Amino acid sequence: MGEYDTGGIVNDLREHKMMTKMMIKMMTKMMTKTMTKTIPKMIAQVLSLVGLV
Repeated sequence: MGEYDTGGIVNDLREHKMMTKMMIKMMTKMMTKTMTKTIPKMIAQVLSLVGLV
């Protein structure tokens, strides 16, 4: 670790931040896609359950 210059560490951290941002963006996109598909189903299930009770 002692041989590792701080500039390299800073660069790694920056890249890591970018990667994390990209990952979060991708995840949110995927989540929104699945949500728009599953939410109507879930609502229908809840309504049918409420209707049964």
